[in-house]
Amino acid sequence: SFEKNIKADYLDKLQHAYMQYFRLQTHSAVLIVDTSTIDFVSKQKDYEKIKSLLNNEYSKGQHYIKV
Repeated sequence: SFEKNIKADYLDKLQHAYMQYFRLQTHSAVLIVDTSTIDFVSKQKDYEKIKSLLNNEYSKGQHYIKV
């Protein structure tokens, strides 16, 4: 598929640009969820955890959560 041809360097730059943008968003809550250690596609429990996090109320600013 198309995504397989995207270079890692491009993805790193894109991620950095998004993170820079998110840091500037002080008027709303920004939730960054590190899902590198779970499988929310195959495991219902992991999926429910992500849903729960997304349904919570957060104060303005950036919130980093490792699950």
